[in-house]
Amino acid sequence: MILVCPSCGTRYVVNPAAFTGGARQVRCARCSQEWQAEPPPEEQELPDDLPPVVETPQAVTPIPPGSNLPAIIGKIDRTLLLWSLVPVLIFALMLSAGLFFVYGRSTIVIWFPGMVETYNGMGLRVGELGAGLVIRNIRSEQRLESGAMMLALDGEVVNGAAYMQSVPIIQASALGTDNKPVAIWEMFANPIRLEPGGVATFSSTVRYPEATVVEVTLAFTEHEKQQAEEEEESAGGEGGSSKGRSNAGSHGGSGHH
Repeated sequence: MILVCPSCGTRYVVNPAAFTGGARQVRCARCSQEWQAEPPPEEQELPDDLPPVVETPQAVTPIPPGSNLPAIIGKIDRTLLLWSLVPVLIFALMLSAGLFFVYGRSTIVIWFPGMVETYNGMGLRVGELGAGLVIRNIRSEQRLESGAMMLALDGEVVNGAAYMQSVPIIQASALGTDNKPVAIWEMFANPIRLEPGGVATFSSTVRYPEATVVEVTLAFTEHEKQQAEEEEESAGGEGGSSKGRSNAGSHGGSGHH
């Protein structure tokens, strides 16, 4: 049988057996027009005296080799399509949650303060080092102990954040007349964990530097939290201790000698 596109007039030679199930939706391979093709009528006996039908080969466009029928438009299973998108949506949600867990931790700890320790255990700092902690009431003085001149320093750290956090190690820098460090040491606050609004104290006494000290500056420095915990245990409830340090760097609160 022959199918003729109602749009562009292209003709196709089709096996009638393809329409044994009734009419089919087909599409023109040239102009993409779609239409409902009806099956051929049942053959009837024709009189013998009818003139023969002469077909013009140029008027019929044969189907290219390897082709079958014109494209049949099938129905899309929307349920199957939706289910195929479920893994993609789950992955996208998990990725978004993971990114928010890491980069939105400053917001998360406000909602869930207990997450601070979780982040600390994972090595993920919440905010800048010492964010929300304020060093105040700093005092420094010279003391003569056992015939040696000593430099005593003490002060407080207040947690101004809305969540519990650990107090980092405090680095003290004694500055000389040229505004360069002549001595650097470290101290630990007691206690090292502060509730919102909590106050920790620190104190230290070191040998007075040979150069003249005109100012003492304090800054938080980064160390393993376990180090600070061990120092707290060894302190036995006393104010923090100190130890020498070779590198410099100062900012934050300061005390003047």
